[in-house]
Parts: sequence; structure tokens; C-alpha cells
Amino acid sequence: MNRQRRRRIERGWNKIKLGSVCTKFVERNGLFTIPHVIAFQAVKVCNDLICVYNVGLFDFKDGSGYLERVNVCQFVNSLFRSLGSVPLGFVSEEDLETGEEV
Repeated sequence: MNRQRRRRIERGWNKIKLGSVCTKFVERNGLFTIPHVIAFQAVKVCNDLICVYNVGLFDFKDGSGYLERVNVCQFVNSLFRSLGSVPLGFVSEEDLETGEEV
């Protein structure tokens, strides 16, 4: 990542207030990209910490479903480092009714 982009990301990060939703900032800068994640929402909880609620689609030998989890990430040098995650629940596609969303 070049210096100009890193500075732009850091300036944008510093403008976000604590407790504010910062999903658009994260999407715009491509800071949270995991292949299986289909939707996420991010909240700045500290000057260098972010909480990301995400839903991912997984395939298993018995079928497929949606896994909900929360990741806690640290903002270091214009990048997010995952400190850990907590699974909240799993919904199989068979349990979803027609037209229902996760």
C-alpha cells in the first residue's frame, strides 16, 4: 500500500466518531474482505478497535447455511488485524422459509 493511500485512510479513520457505524468507510477502502462473507456491518468502538458483525455463506457435506459472527479487529498502519471472532449462530438453508432473509 502506498504512502498516499495509507494517509488518506488514516485521515478518514480519524474523522469517524467513536460508536459510529463505519461500514461504508470499510467497504470503500476494501479493508474487510473475506471470500465467504456476503454482508457485514462495522462499528468503531475505540480509536484503534472496530467490531464487525458479518454473515457468511458456508457449504457443508450435509448442506449449506449462513454463519453469523462478530470479529474484533485492530486498526494498525491503515490495515485491520483480526484479534478474534465469536460465532453467534448458524442457520441452515432448510430452516429458512421461502423468501426469508438472514
